[in-house]
Amino acid sequence: MANRLTYFQVPAHDPHRAARFYAAVLGWQTDTRADGVVGFSDDEARVIGRWVTDRVAGDSGLLPYFTVAGVRESVALAPAYGGSVVAAPYVEGDILVARLRDSEGNTIGIWQFSEPVNL
Repeated sequence: MANRLTYFQVPAHDPHRAARFYAAVLGWQTDTRADGVVGFSDDEARVIGRWVTDRVAGDSGLLPYFTVAGVRESVALAPAYGGSVVAAPYVEGDILVARLRDSEGNTIGIWQFSEPVNL
């Protein structure tokens, strides 16, 4: 399957803290390899990756959006796992969208199809 995102790296000061955030907020499976590298997988999306400490987290560059079962539920979980809300849930066409800052300072977007939406 060419031209499909299958692997990516996420900057993190503390990969274990980041793993807890993404497991809680996005439902990712996380693991720590024997060499100490903390990785993740999302079998439904068929994507894998890891957290890296040699790059700085921030707002510049790529802004990934991830589908979630419930935007409001994920937004509510973010602060408990070291994250924050950048943009509260809002309707964009037929989807409900929000942006979060993860525990490491990276901005991500989350979305779900919505019908109907009561903000």
